[in-house]
Amino acid sequence: MSPKLSWLQFAEANYTVYATSFYNEVEEDRFQALPGAPVQTLTNQAYGVEIDANYFADNGFSISLNSTIQETEISESPTNEGNEAQRQPGWQVRLTPSYDFEFEDFYATLYGTISMVDDRFANNENTVVLEGYEKYDVGVIVPGDSGLTFELAVQTSLMKMLSPRVTPEILVRLMVVTFYQEQLPLVSVTRFRRRLLS
Repeated sequence: MSPKLSWLQFAEANYTVYATSFYNEVEEDRFQALPGAPVQTLTNQAYGVEIDANYFADNGFSISLNSTIQETEISESPTNEGNEAQRQPGWQVRLTPSYDFEFEDFYATLYGTISMVDDRFANNENTVVLEGYEKYDVGVIVPGDSGLTFELAVQTSLMKMLSPRVTPEILVRLMVVTFYQEQLPLVSVTRFRRRLLS
């Protein structure tokens, strides 16, 4: 059961704001912590609100906000009733500013994205915490007249990990998307990954 209710909607020429409340209940969710361990049957509940907002300026600048705020609970369980559902953060936010510009004979979009995720539990017993993290993306998208779209993105993930041996990473992604009329696009992705010094 997953009912949703949109209770806030604003839309004008240069901005949109939407808020949607939701409630989810998953019954008879089977979970096995380890191979050979007893299978547990749970009922999980979650409720919260999703927020989507966009602003478009006349000079090519735009910014979008996507956020989810939620509460989760294991409502039925032999041993973990009342705990939070595993791997479900209380909130997560993504903010993406972008700028469309023209340079000589081509158009391009320069964008950046900031993603933030709250702490969450790694198990249904709520004894192990996965700490929150922030992720930063910067990229440029260049559509071509021949149907090719080029995207170059740099992704930096700064995680507060349990192990001090894990260091942040930079991920560089070069994506070429080719469109053939009504067929699905073919995507070629080249990735370069480098670990940063702590």
